[in-house]
Amino acid sequence: MKLMLLIVPALFLDGLQAGISFGLSALGPPGILLGVVICASLSLTFGWLIVFLLGSQAMFYPAGIALAFIGESVPGFGLLPVWTGLVFASYIRHVGKTSAEGTAAAATAASLAARPAVQAIRIAQIGNETNAKTA
Repeated sequence: MKLMLLIVPALFLDGLQAGISFGLSALGPPGILLGVVICASLSLTFGWLIVFLLGSQAMFYPAGIALAFIGESVPGFGLLPVWTGLVFASYIRHVGKTSAEGTAAAATAASLAARPAVQAIRIAQIGNETNAKTA
């Protein structure tokens, strides 16, 4: 559930920024400049929401967060899904530190984010494994 809580706002922010940038670029240079300003404002406001959510889930890694803000401030680079990449990188790092499945975290993170039903089944399986070990 942690990944879904984090990935939805990150995907929303990245999609919103890309839509605004591409939509305003049709207006020419003034539209491009306006798009850069709006996307920078979105990164500064909604980016902190993602940072807060990462911190609340014990996935706060300052180096990655600093790189995300720097990446979003570079014109043109901000069109890439930087916030989604930050969430995936933080999740993979967190799973690698907290479980023995750290090597498989990169493969499972993308599949769990793409299919929430599979994530719910996986959470149930982990719960059953934990209950079996404690019994």
